[in-house]
Amino acid sequence: MNAELLVVITLLCRTASSQLNWTVQRDDLSEYKLDSSVAGVRSDLECATLARPQHQAIKFDRERYTCRLYSCQLGTSGCRKCRNARNSTLPLLLVRQLDELGRTCWRTFQHRVDGSVDFYRNWTNYLTEFGQGEDRNYWMGLEAIHQLTRAGDRRVRWEMSDWNGTRYWWEDANFAVQDASQGYRVSVGEPDVSRSNVATCSHTVGAYMNNAMFSTQDKDQDTWSSNCAVTYQGAWWYGSCHCFNPNGRYFTPPAAFYLSEPLWADGLTFSSPGIGYPLNHYYSMKTFECMSNLVPQALWSSLPGSRQGAGAFTKHQQTNNQFSPVDYVVLGVFLAASLAVGIVASFIGRRKGNAEDGSAGSDEKEEFVMGGRKQQVIPVALSLLVSFNSAILILGGPAEIYFNGTMYVLSIFGEQIGCVLAALIFVPVFYQLRLTSSFEYLELRFKSRLVRLMGNFLLLINNGGLKAVIWTDVFQSVVMTAGILAIIIRGLIDLGGIGNVWQISYKYGRIEFDK
Repeated sequence: MNAELLVVITLLCRTASSQLNWTVQRDDLSEYKLDSSVAGVRSDLECATLARPQHQAIKFDRERYTCRLYSCQLGTSGCRKCRNARNSTLPLLLVRQLDELGRTCWRTFQHRVDGSVDFYRNWTNYLTEFGQGEDRNYWMGLEAIHQLTRAGDRRVRWEMSDWNGTRYWWEDANFAVQDASQGYRVSVGEPDVSRSNVATCSHTVGAYMNNAMFSTQDKDQDTWSSNCAVTYQGAWWYGSCHCFNPNGRYFTPPAAFYLSEPLWADGLTFSSPGIGYPLNHYYSMKTFECMSNLVPQALWSSLPGSRQGAGAFTKHQQTNNQFSPVDYVVLGVFLAASLAVGIVASFIGRRKGNAEDGSAGSDEKEEFVMGGRKQQVIPVALSLLVSFNSAILILGGPAEIYFNGTMYVLSIFGEQIGCVLAALIFVPVFYQLRLTSSFEYLELRFKSRLVRLMGNFLLLINNGGLKAVIWTDVFQSVVMTAGILAIIIRGLIDLGGIGNVWQISYKYGRIEFDK
């Protein structure tokens, strides 16, 4: 039974991730670059061990035993978008978390891909969501953006592409939008140049959006003498107007290539100091996307498509790998309980033996080593079970399945055959010879006193006698089985049920009985 439990635990661990900083998630391979392809790889875990720091995604082909290693073409953290994670048409990959904080994906709150949706709208329209969905032209809504960014450590990422297909991006720290009473005022931290390939205007420039309230054509909250939203045909966090204008008019070539007066800065323009054309207000971009992370778990569970089969991603959350004071207390209590069970069982067994035999020394060897040969079946079976399921098996069994798949389950059949043979062949020999241990048998078989002395030394460690050992093992078997079941139940809850576990494990080559 415990072998089957180990298989389930392994699949849960596999589904969660092969390492703490890897996530099983759907993503768009067009945003990645294939760096290398390695043949002869047996599992996605082995594939993950081949990844270098520059590799942001891996894909294991279980049919060809091939590992493909990908780097992101949008910087180290630009490829994981929540909208991709919920797209069931995209492939499942193992992708790195965005950073050391375990951020999962970028949540899109604004997106422009063409001119089919008019973004020159009034205040009421911008309060709520509109558009064609996050994959195309989209606005999340001011109140939703406030809810998304009001708690936790948030970053913001801006992405755009020109009409030649060149991609640009930059990130800012500490992004937050306040509530309606504050005019949905935005605060943006300093740019993170290590995760950007362009620079925007400085925070000290009045046109930058930091600390600006949101403005539309019918609600002027900028710091300029006129209404920036009307002048530049958009809606945004305008200061003394803007350094970039994601919600401006959508222009197509040839008009997009040169916005002369009075259209200057009206389009999806972006001004980068010291670079010039096309990163200035004379050129209108082809696409623009604004995103924030990290996504709180509570909010993620309410998003469309979350935890729905393979369309959702699963995440192995980082946990503290050190013992806390509570952990030490629990460990101490269980060790003390095991010791107490052994002492009580030993005391009761010896007193009962003395009462039956009338003397303290009556057949003490038989009672101490063999438990009087009168122990019940279930306690003895549980004791043997605990002795067999050592820490090495608990740790090594899942590792074996991790590397080589569920073929490990076939060993269960061999174990059953071994148990039958042991019961029919070996146990009768020991029992009828009335040997106290296998070490005594080895002395008779090999005529080696040294072997028996070594066995006796080991037995002296369990100085409570066989009864104490059996009942201590019974207690430990209950604790061990409860712990294994707790892991399985919690894992199934976190990963959305056995169906999700099976599907992802099969996808990445862990379910195999014929290899």
